[in-house]
Amino acid sequence: MLATFGLWYFRWNGEENVSMLGDAENEFRRFFDYAVALPAREREGSGAKELAVYNGNGFNDGRKFAEDVFSTIKSIPVYVAIPYWKSYIPEPRENPKGGNKYWLDWINGVLSVNSSNLRGFYWSLESAWMFVNYYKDVLCNQGQMPYVNPQTIDMLSEEIHSRGLEFIWIPYARTYALQNTDIWPRNYQVCGKDWPIPGGSEFFDMVFVQSNYYQCKDWYKNVQWIDEEGKVRTGLSLEEWVDMLTEMNHSKNTRNVFVEFECDGRISTGGDDNCSGIWHSSAEAEYKNRACEYVEYAGQFVNRAYYFDTNLNNISSMNSYCQETLGERYV
Repeated sequence: MLATFGLWYFRWNGEENVSMLGDAENEFRRFFDYAVALPAREREGSGAKELAVYNGNGFNDGRKFAEDVFSTIKSIPVYVAIPYWKSYIPEPRENPKGGNKYWLDWINGVLSVNSSNLRGFYWSLESAWMFVNYYKDVLCNQGQMPYVNPQTIDMLSEEIHSRGLEFIWIPYARTYALQNTDIWPRNYQVCGKDWPIPGGSEFFDMVFVQSNYYQCKDWYKNVQWIDEEGKVRTGLSLEEWVDMLTEMNHSKNTRNVFVEFECDGRISTGGDDNCSGIWHSSAEAEYKNRACEYVEYAGQFVNRAYYFDTNLNNISSMNSYCQETLGERYV
């Protein structure tokens, strides 16, 4: 049975974590079975700022975030984010080389708020290379932030599962080499030596992979890559990317890796492609067609996460458009 997970953003204003959807629980429920409550974020260089309460005390911060989330989302089952980044500076909230106290305290702070609709937690660091970069840094000082020690994720996963809750992850993987991501376990050469790199699929109950095809189709159209026959190819379709992900699931005997569907206000206004900077007009329906391709090529996944920015009208518009063009709703 299809299960849908919608991203619901909250933004810290200095006093509370404010819903960026407003009081939209009834409308949200029309589309989604579960809410993923997470901080709004601002990109800054290679890092980000997660705009949730941050006072350095994990328990108090987690409790305050949960109080604000559950005062808004009262009945929909919720996965509450564990934020990786601080709110005012692009630095981790805890030492990523092995620290865990802040994040464990955050979990306990959330759990201290009595709510029957808490379903689990969401790890907010989106990098699909968060483990290999850790190994590169600690072994030969070649890793790039962001990263995290996989033992930290293992510890958080055990704590969450011991409470009868689930742990989910939504990493970005705009790549033709999904086999080289940390989504699945693999052996990988680090600093001249093969190392067994764990995969997120071993720790998380569900992983929803971001292709970022919607945001960066121009990159997909122009990327050069080598296929299984050793031929150099130019261009990668979403269908081919999904086939690669499906093949990785089969080869690793993995059943908990799915796809995130993506859209935003560009379906109505048009806008720049994130990677090429080329403007595409709304009159061309470029972004609507991009979003509908997820339905066409990734519709077989029984669990789906949805990024739609902070406007549920984007979902309504895509439901109508995909129904009209494909005979199937977006959600």
